[in-house]
Amino acid sequence: MAVEIVKDHIYVDGFDPVYVNLPWVEHGEQLPQLETINIAAPFEPQHPTIVGDIPDMLQDAFGIHDNDYVPDIEVDDFANEDPCLTPDAAKFYNLMSEADMDLFPGARKKMIDFLVRYYQLKSLHGWSDVSFIEALKLLKASFPESENLPSSFYKTKKLVKDLGLLYEKIDACPNDCMLFWKEHFAETICSICGASRYNPRPTEDGATGKLRSAKVLRYFPLGPRLQRLYMSRHTSESMTWHSTKCTKDGKLRHPADSPAWSKLDEMYPNFGNESRNVRLGLASDGFNPFGNMSTSHSTWPVVMTVYNLPPWLCMKQPYIMLSLLIPGPKGPGNDIDIYLQLLVEELNNLWNEGIKTYDAFINSTFTMRAAVLWTISDFPAYAMLSGYSTKGYKACPICMEETDSTRLHNGKKECFMGHRRWLDEDHHHRGWRNNFNGFPEHRGRPKLMTGSDCLRAISGLKFQFGKGTKSPLTRKRSRSKGVPEPYKGNWRKISIFFDLPYWEHLLLRHNLDVMHIEKNVTDSVVGTLLGMKWKNKDSAKAREDMVLLNVKHGLHPITPGGYPPAICNLKNVEKSTICKVLASIHPPDGFSSNVSNCERIEERTLVGLKSHDSHILMQYLFPIAISHKVLVTVLLKLSSFFKHLCSKVGSVEYFTNLSSEIAITLCTLESIMPPAFFDIMEHLPIHLADEAAIAGPVHYRWMYPIERYLFTLKKYVRNKNLPEGCIAEGYIIEETLSFCVMYVADGVDSKRTRIGRNADDPNNVQRLGLQIFAQKGRALEKPHEFKLSDEEWLRAHTHVLINCPDIKPCLLEHVDTAKKKRGRRSLQDSERLANLSFAAYFKKLIEEKAWNGDSTIDPDIRALAAGPVKKAGRYKRYVINGFRFHVKSLDTGSNAQNSGIFVSTAGRNCYSTAHDRQPRDGMQDYYGVLTDIIELNYHGGRKVLLFDGDWIDNRSVNRGIKKDEYGFLLANFNHLLPKPDTLVFASQTLQVFYVKCPVELDWDVIVRTSPRDYFDMGADSVPEPYAHQELHNDHGDVEDVTVARSDMPDIVLD
Repeated sequence: MAVEIVKDHIYVDGFDPVYVNLPWVEHGEQLPQLETINIAAPFEPQHPTIVGDIPDMLQDAFGIHDNDYVPDIEVDDFANEDPCLTPDAAKFYNLMSEADMDLFPGARKKMIDFLVRYYQLKSLHGWSDVSFIEALKLLKASFPESENLPSSFYKTKKLVKDLGLLYEKIDACPNDCMLFWKEHFAETICSICGASRYNPRPTEDGATGKLRSAKVLRYFPLGPRLQRLYMSRHTSESMTWHSTKCTKDGKLRHPADSPAWSKLDEMYPNFGNESRNVRLGLASDGFNPFGNMSTSHSTWPVVMTVYNLPPWLCMKQPYIMLSLLIPGPKGPGNDIDIYLQLLVEELNNLWNEGIKTYDAFINSTFTMRAAVLWTISDFPAYAMLSGYSTKGYKACPICMEETDSTRLHNGKKECFMGHRRWLDEDHHHRGWRNNFNGFPEHRGRPKLMTGSDCLRAISGLKFQFGKGTKSPLTRKRSRSKGVPEPYKGNWRKISIFFDLPYWEHLLLRHNLDVMHIEKNVTDSVVGTLLGMKWKNKDSAKAREDMVLLNVKHGLHPITPGGYPPAICNLKNVEKSTICKVLASIHPPDGFSSNVSNCERIEERTLVGLKSHDSHILMQYLFPIAISHKVLVTVLLKLSSFFKHLCSKVGSVEYFTNLSSEIAITLCTLESIMPPAFFDIMEHLPIHLADEAAIAGPVHYRWMYPIERYLFTLKKYVRNKNLPEGCIAEGYIIEETLSFCVMYVADGVDSKRTRIGRNADDPNNVQRLGLQIFAQKGRALEKPHEFKLSDEEWLRAHTHVLINCPDIKPCLLEHVDTAKKKRGRRSLQDSERLANLSFAAYFKKLIEEKAWNGDSTIDPDIRALAAGPVKKAGRYKRYVINGFRFHVKSLDTGSNAQNSGIFVSTAGRNCYSTAHDRQPRDGMQDYYGVLTDIIELNYHGGRKVLLFDGDWIDNRSVNRGIKKDEYGFLLANFNHLLPKPDTLVFASQTLQVFYVKCPVELDWDVIVRTSPRDYFDMGADSVPEPYAHQELHNDHGDVEDVTVARSDMPDIVLD
């Protein structure tokens, strides 16, 4: 090793203290004599310290803690005789005895610890029961004969299930009329429809065999599961995050910030004053457990989400609790209330009496109460849970009786076009007729009905549950007999949730699902613009309905079979351009699926779009692909609305402004789209921002996490003859293992502990000293070592020094001195040369202080001054800031684009021209592609990660970066910044990707992305990414006219 390198190492790190305190044997010194050490014989069993926390796990699982635990109790002697020992206590002491049982003599693991880990592997990797048994046999054969493993899979499963919670089975009428529960427990015939409780199973000789229940509801009690969140020392602290650590600055980041939460606390102060009381969300949806859509079967789980938790745990699968499993083969429909009886009864008990719960975080017992804030469901399930039908003339459950709808005679459906009621009273659209429904609009927005208003509206409503008998409401009334029942509108039943004392006082009882609404709106927009079969809302029947409604006169048929082209009718060339642009898109990893797989360029259509594909299309991609001016303008506003609606941070004012914006956007759509476009799904966005202002960000209230959870439940099905039984057993095992692995000390992979695909390394700890050496992110491969040349070394080291905020005063002093001695050089040249010489200046400065005995110098400063070693590491893949970055060479031929990078620089001295003598701290954005990832080693484990890239030249206006008339940011890769000043800190880099501009072929549209599951709990609201768009048609706002496209001939519609 070179002398200079050794000198640098000694200068930075000093001598090793161990080496200093030992004799230097290389110079002839004698080693001291070592004392004899007794080493155990090989055959003597060793007893290493047991790693793990199984006793703590058992105490938390059963709620028996140190003050209740009697360690010397002999369970085997009197567990069945002592009446004071409950079944749970007996189970606890049995498990405690097994927890102390060695796997085999001398093993490093206890038997129960090993089984939990072993069963977790089966759950994570989907082992079959047979493979598990065969592996268990191999282990038993390989371990010493004195091993204590269970002899069968049944015993293993029983041991694991003893650690978990139970569920109940309740028989139900096959026609959903009643539950055989409480006073009906012993009945065998439904008292309403007369259906049998059992399905007889005939034997081979024709005799009746064992009776089998026709329909079985599985109920998972909620209270014990909520108790475990407090009894576990790993989750109890998180349950009070909403009151102890949630930022209170008027922003809406969490349901705890919302008016809905505050209203409940205000009306019931005894409940709100105890921060440990639990706030819940209830969600339900049906799914086919077989994964085969040709098989008609619908299973309906009811799940609960806990909102006390922080945002990074809310709505995550380990904290979503299955409460009810309603069996198929048919969905319950409005009879779901029959099955909800058990849950609502327990929720009433949790509200009124509460349950005694041990809080492991503060080691005390309190009375835990719980309340449901709202329900989460898709639109059909909204009707099932609320009791308000979402079909027909009054299909909107928010507008209710004030819903504005029109029946389309030819389309044979209702359209909803009354969005001008949400405009300002003096808005010019209110006076228009032709482009809307044919009448001026003078009404105000509908009045929202409170829970008390709803109860008054449905008082006296009669409804008979069950599918075995017809409801009185569905029978044809006789005109000659009796008095007709009062009109109740679209109400079909009184929801069972009104049995909860607080339900009618909630500000928001049922949520409109943003996921399904956004997908339906996207499908309608894409289908109409591309003219896709079955999804195109502009058809011949739609044009005939315009004639009947006497609206949009410019689009009425002129010749038989020929129709004037509307603004929403695109040329085939325009449709092909859209498909080609979308087919060329390669999004970054974790951003979306490969949308290009859905493109059919020759057919000019899209197929197989999933909900998240529609989400990405609407918010990011589709407006880019449109080249028609009016359509781009309105789609940008529609896209901007959904993008801001889905932001993780907002405020009441923020969402109120969104509500005004979407009203204008929908009115603009009304003026250019046919009436048939506006089914109920195109009307519902008018209410979404208002709900967000009440309940907070939508990602706590949409169906994405619920749909993913249903997919997990579907994977539990092994026996297709008993799908619900498989789901129940699989859920119990998964719930138990998820709880147990929190207590395994050496890190077993699980859904709780598994990091996200693009998450930083959780083992990175915040270090003291210079933050420039803080370890962030994680490498996806081993580094390739290489040696820096002198020029590369100086370039990289200079960048680190200049951009280190801790030594900025020293840099400024050096630059100011150089400027004073610049002579004939310009300010820019003198600053550039000062930067290049700063590394040598700074090293000399720190060395002089060190040799002069200055002991206050930070070791990090000394390492920084010495510079990195010449041997550096190079990566091609790296995860940091929630993004997965690849160098440009890996993106070639790939379906993903992970090399787009973006850096916003602040605080740098910026000059406006070559003659500018007053540099200012400016803010400048740089866009480029990643070409290299370099890791510098600054001695003693101090490392700095740098990104090198090809950066687009933004020094001149509209040269490499420009903004078009719609607010899109465009980049031209023909103009790049010159080397060598192209290095940036990896920790400052964000990710973008580029989409080919359909209009200017040399330019790419820049699309900014944001990482998943990253929550900035102190950030402001997301800024508007697009310039404000004035929504109008080509004729401005002076005339109420509908003009066909003049650049297209008449079209033929189906």
